[in-house]
Amino acid sequence: MANFKTIYNNCSYLIEHQMALPIGVTNEKKLTPCIIGSLGEGKSALAILLAKNNNLWLIHIHLADRDPTEVGGWLLPNKTTGKMERYMPDFFPTEEEVKAKGYDGVLLFFDEVFKSPKATQNVVAQIVNENGIGVHKLPHKTFVMLASNRMTDKSNEISPPTHLKGRIAMMELEPSHKDFLEHHRLEQGDQRIDAYLNYRPENHSKFDRDADACANSRNWKRAETVLEIYDQNKDEMFLTTMIISILGKSVGADFLQWLPLWNTCPNVDEMIANGGTCEIPEDDGILYAVLSAMSVKATDNNIVNVCKFLDRLKSQELIAYALKNILTRTPTLRHSKHLRNLLGSQSKLAEILMGLIPK
Repeated sequence: MANFKTIYNNCSYLIEHQMALPIGVTNEKKLTPCIIGSLGEGKSALAILLAKNNNLWLIHIHLADRDPTEVGGWLLPNKTTGKMERYMPDFFPTEEEVKAKGYDGVLLFFDEVFKSPKATQNVVAQIVNENGIGVHKLPHKTFVMLASNRMTDKSNEISPPTHLKGRIAMMELEPSHKDFLEHHRLEQGDQRIDAYLNYRPENHSKFDRDADACANSRNWKRAETVLEIYDQNKDEMFLTTMIISILGKSVGADFLQWLPLWNTCPNVDEMIANGGTCEIPEDDGILYAVLSAMSVKATDNNIVNVCKFLDRLKSQELIAYALKNILTRTPTLRHSKHLRNLLGSQSKLAEILMGLIPK
């Protein structure tokens, strides 16, 4: 298993390699990844990010609702020749279309591969192997990528044929609350979710195929939308029913029980102003909430007091959590001398934060 960042890097190397290949190269030089992971853990997000960062036209095909003849192109009679003629699949772009849209190539993303019939999987195997179907070829600079749920999840997956497995490189995506939160902070996501998942990291992903709902990366983003709506109307029944319906009974109830802690947080502005002397919360849930709020409020003007507060914490893990939040949300603070002094007083922090603060 590999985390999101590792699989992203692997696919980036493959794309860079394939985009540089000359026309007419053998298919052995083209490697097709197949990302395996549970529902809602970022497989589609991975494809979107790869396409965006490599200027590729993302063509996202959900194979579970595609007929084999759609994927392979319809066979229709040619009245002139009296023979059957295969039409180009509707999702095959032309070289001219790619150029007209200003892209450097194509990322053809076949999603839910193992939920599709064997006949459809056989067609996909041909596309992977031949970069097209019969006379209809994909543009030269096309990167094909597959994704599906894990067979062990037992959510109606169909075992792939041997020849398809032999033409792809399967990589299993490991659910990671750290990867999710790193992306969440870059998007300036809701602090409450950030604080809670650092307090309860085991509740980031709880796949259960028999449950009506379960926690995963996608559903935590949906929960963020619920919090946004709740903040506007303050309807407690709306909050309760929607959180349970999205995150499931167990995780949803725990999150709802934790949320009041956020509302009982001390005044963070006052704590920053008195960073060297203010009282440090004893409850871990409240402390994570405080640190999350501090990371948003940290500026060049108050970072000295924030560092004084952090230096008083007994856990270097908590300090690292706060600093990662601060530096992700406000990267310019990485040059702060006060942060460097804090690192000097905490021996293991420099190693934990490697790459975030320049030497």
